[in-house]
Amino acid sequence: AGEMMCAEFRFRASLLDALQFETLQDRLDVLCKWKEAGMDLAGAHCSWESVELLMHSLFHMMNIFDSGMDLLLRVGVRQRLGASYECLEAAYRRAEARLPKDELAKFEYSPAEQQRLLDDG
Repeated sequence: AGEMMCAEFRFRASLLDALQFETLQDRLDVLCKWKEAGMDLAGAHCSWESVELLMHSLFHMMNIFDSGMDLLLRVGVRQRLGASYECLEAAYRRAEARLPKDELAKFEYSPAEQQRLLDDG
């Protein structure tokens, strides 16, 4: 379950990094849909907690608390989940801040405008 959740977080981060928006409203709509689908940061954190609870229950049922093995496994999975969540969080923040295409177009210059700027400079 832990590795699947790590892969899911990394997959979501990859999708977020590939997103491009036409307008500011488009960006807002897409991120709202992610939230409605439970794929935002709050949803990811809830999923992470569910995996932690599942791991704790599994180790308890396996009765390996006394061996020390559970601590090593839980720490390893927790570290991987944490790193994957941080990757997702960074991608989500980048998507929230990404300028849409209509805003980027305001900063584009035609070749003639570029030449004029170079000549004036």
